[in-house]
Amino acid sequence: MNEKIRESLDQSMSDITWKDENREYVLGRVSVCPQPVRRRKPALVAAFALVLALGLATALAASNESLNAVLYRYWPEAATALMPVNLSCEDQGIRMEIRSAVRQKNEMLVTYSLKDLEGDRVRYIPFSHMQLTYDGINYSTQQQRTVGIFDEDAQEMIFAAHDVYDTVTPPPDGKISAEVTFLMQRESATVDLGPYFTEGGCSFQPASAVKDPLIAGPYFEAGLPESQMIIDSSRSLEIPLYESVCLSGIGYVDGQLHVQIHYPDHKLVEYSPGNYYEPYGAWLYVRDSRGNLLYGDDLSPQALSVMSWGIASWESDAAEWQEFFFTVDPEQLENAEITVYVEKNLAPVEGNWKIDIPLRMIQRK
Repeated sequence: MNEKIRESLDQSMSDITWKDENREYVLGRVSVCPQPVRRRKPALVAAFALVLALGLATALAASNESLNAVLYRYWPEAATALMPVNLSCEDQGIRMEIRSAVRQKNEMLVTYSLKDLEGDRVRYIPFSHMQLTYDGINYSTQQQRTVGIFDEDAQEMIFAAHDVYDTVTPPPDGKISAEVTFLMQRESATVDLGPYFTEGGCSFQPASAVKDPLIAGPYFEAGLPESQMIIDSSRSLEIPLYESVCLSGIGYVDGQLHVQIHYPDHKLVEYSPGNYYEPYGAWLYVRDSRGNLLYGDDLSPQALSVMSWGIASWESDAAEWQEFFFTVDPEQLENAEITVYVEKNLAPVEGNWKIDIPLRMIQRK
């Protein structure tokens, strides 16, 4: 990153401080930010499953430089044009501050922070969903993408959120509302799968044997090819990874690495009338012997493919089975680091954090 870009980004977030040991770029991914499930319809559940699959690896510790690098890599034109806002509000003992933002044509990028004034809850909030609306309407045309980091010194989470809208018409009242109504809390653990990766360690079956799977990744629209194989869940290894989350199998076939996860406890949890969350989630990371990321985020070189199934009831169930797979040369897996990041979802903190941002402060023509 050149000095001009670094200076522009650092100026917009100049009050962020970091420990030296956090200066390593930890995950630096752009992830889709999920919302609690409110009405259990197949289309909504499918979308939420895709959100879960793509959104589990938000960075929990990173440097200011790493956040800048992600923003620049993801949307450089906006990242270099962020304008200071510095407006805040408080609810439920948590302060939300809009640090900087920019609106360009039909897109908007916002950086904001969350700080717990009463305890340590924000440490367990790896992401949040911010509604960016005007005239009382959310014109967003896609799932919001976000990246988050935790500032150990300031004890607060810092987020960057990006929205795309289906209109370029400016808000009639000259302001955009930034609102957060829930903060999802999580506990997590990272488990090494290397000891379980052996040839002949699991059995495979055609993917077509699975009924009504949800597909995320390059096969989302076209569907899986007829030749696609997956691990046979009827022969699950049931190796405990974290609480009730189990490794069903791990293996290599037809040029692809496969990891299958079993969620025996996959009932949705209702935390308030009509609002639910999924109890557990997992995400796969694979690094080669040099530490290069082969699989694990939107910026990794390999296409992400995730298949989920086993939803007995759209009203009460999350997926019972989940399989990650991607094409990779076997030589790249020699001495590779294969880990799974498992998260336990906790009841969200509900509240109403809302800030009106004057358009004149952030509009880029």
